[in-house]
Amino acid sequence: MMQITYTLSQRDFFESTIAIRNRKKWAKWVFRAFPAILVCQIVYSALRSPRSQLISTLTPLLFLLLLWAFLLWVSPWWFARTHF
Repeated sequence: MMQITYTLSQRDFFESTIAIRNRKKWAKWVFRAFPAILVCQIVYSALRSPRSQLISTLTPLLFLLLLWAFLLWVSPWWFARTHF
């Protein structure tokens, strides 16, 4: 009988979360293409709207960009930390 002993670390949880998120190539690239689409939308909106409406036009788009950044970089670490 063979017995294997190991300990899981927070880094193991983090890497498994990233591996699960990136397991499908199309999902991986859609998730990374999202900010490029948002940046294009921000530039387009900034060029089309008058100066008085610029902030109200850009606020939701900037919020979505910040949400994306949170999901991409912070959530795997937060998930690993809370589950570890």
